[in-house]
Parts: sequence; structure tokens; C-alpha cells
Amino acid sequence: KFVYKKIKNALGGKFIKGISGGGALAPYIEDFFEAIGVNIYVGYGLTETAPVLAVRREEDNKMYSVGPALQNTELKIVDPNTMSTLKNGQKGLILARGPQVMMGYYRDEEATRKVMTDDGWFITGDLGWLTKDNHLVITGRMKEIVVLSNGENVETEALEDACMEISYIKQIVITGQDMPNLTALVVVNEDELIRVLHVKKGVDPNHLKDFKAMLLNEINLKIKRREGFRAFERINNIHLLKEPFSVENGMLCAVGNDDLRRLVIQAVVLFKFFADRLSQRQKPRRRGIFGMACVQCRFRRRDDMIGGIEVGFTHAQVDYVDTL
Repeated sequence: KFVYKKIKNALGGKFIKGISGGGALAPYIEDFFEAIGVNIYVGYGLTETAPVLAVRREEDNKMYSVGPALQNTELKIVDPNTMSTLKNGQKGLILARGPQVMMGYYRDEEATRKVMTDDGWFITGDLGWLTKDNHLVITGRMKEIVVLSNGENVETEALEDACMEISYIKQIVITGQDMPNLTALVVVNEDELIRVLHVKKGVDPNHLKDFKAMLLNEINLKIKRREGFRAFERINNIHLLKEPFSVENGMLCAVGNDDLRRLVIQAVVLFKFFADRLSQRQKPRRRGIFGMACVQCRFRRRDDMIGGIEVGFTHAQVDYVDTL
């Protein structure tokens, strides 16, 4: 109570409610504000919907949802492959229709056709489901689905959000397109290593005894505790990276497009990882072709271009393909 009181006092002492929007609110943050008695009303929308589609209400503030649709606004969930309407409780692609939804992109009929149906529904690109009382629950982005070699679809953003609760993790990307298992690329929080493990600044986390195994176990515990966990969402391997993703080192794209930025992170990091392995001249286990293989396949499914920029990775012949 003492800690919670100090936090509430820091918010002015009379702060009892707040509105969250512009990005996903992690469940653990929502749990925290619920515990200290601060009501959070989460909303949802996009630039194309000017911008609000749904928001939680004071009289019916259902946690982990973004509330029901606004007045005169319709929401429905469809199968992303067939576009057939799904029942409440079934997860699929979110479509919206209402007076606030745009008519189309300015002087770009082709882009408009990709997101607007003939009967006026806007294809949000987000995944979610409707509760029995029509509250919308967001589960991820359609374009952030990784398809494993066994055909299982994995929403990696939700897994990454869960992993970000681990204090040792500063940045994480989960990949595995067309592979049998998922792999996590992790930038370790050095400040936390120094604070908890009392290591020296600049230490390579790969050289810390048992740390990698401990972190992999912690990652899988976080993922397993998620509601609706599926066995194939387990992370099979992790790679600890020495430098964070940034525009300066080429691992982030300066273009403000989340899908392109994610693609570049995976392409550059994976390429550097395998290049480093080759430079060590270790005895190969087997030889094979790793295209920016997994990355390029995802890229082609996004109409070959993202934000008008083509990522020019092709493929590289490398050793240790089986390490991922």
C-alpha cells in the first residue's frame, strides 16, 4: 500500500482514471494499474478510421479488451483466407465500417482496393476476436505472422510482448519463417546484468556460464503462461546479440514502417550471425542454403514491396543451417 500510495501521489494524488491508445497496452501494465486502483480505458483505431473505432466504457470496463465499437460503428471478425464472417469468440482478421472510416487513400486507387471491400468494410490488418458482449480483443497484426515449416501460424508480436517483461531483455525479435521451430534474437539489458549478476561493463553475455540456458527457460515460461498457449510457440533456440538494433548499425530502417523495420532487423541480424560463424572457420556440421531464406519468403508475401522500398537480400551459402 505504501508503494502504491507513493505512485498515486506522484500522479497528483487525485488521478483515478486514464485513457490508453496509440499502441498496445501490455497486460502486466494493465494489471499494475488495476492493483493500485487506477482505471484505464483502452481505445483502438487507426489513422484510416479518424482514428477511433472502439473504446472501453466506465460502466463496462472489461480488462484486456479495447471495448465495444463506437456508436454507428460496426466491427466484424473474418477468416483472413476466405473473408467469411466468424462467430464471437473466434479469432480472425478485424474489419470495420462506419462514418469515420476513410473513403480511400488520396490518388492511390490500388492501395485503396487492398484495404477497402466493395461494401465499405475497412480491412484493418489487425487480428482479434469479439467477446459474447461484443468487446473487441486485439491479439496481433496479420503481417506479423510467422508460418513454420509444419504450416502452423505464430503471432510473433504477442510472444515478444510477453518476453519484454523479462528484465534481462532489452530488445527481442522472434523469427522462424519456413523453419521447424522458433528462434529468438535477443539484445541483453547490460545494466540488468551488472546490477543482478555483478558482471563488468562490456561483458559478452554469451560467455556467462548457464546464462543463455537460464534466459531461454525464462522466455519459455513467460510464453507458456500466456492465455491460449500452443506447444509450437515454444522457443527452441536463442542468440544473444552484442549490439542493440539501431539505424546506425543498419539493423533498423529509418522509414517509419513497422513491417519494413521488422523485416530489416531479421535480415541483417541473421546475415551477420551466419557471417560471424563462417569467419570463425569452425568445422561445418552440414552445408546448405539459408536465403535470407526465411525473410525473403515473408517479404514476397507482402506484395514484394513494403513502403516502396525493396530489401535487397537474396541468399547466402552458409554453414550451421541446423543451428536455428
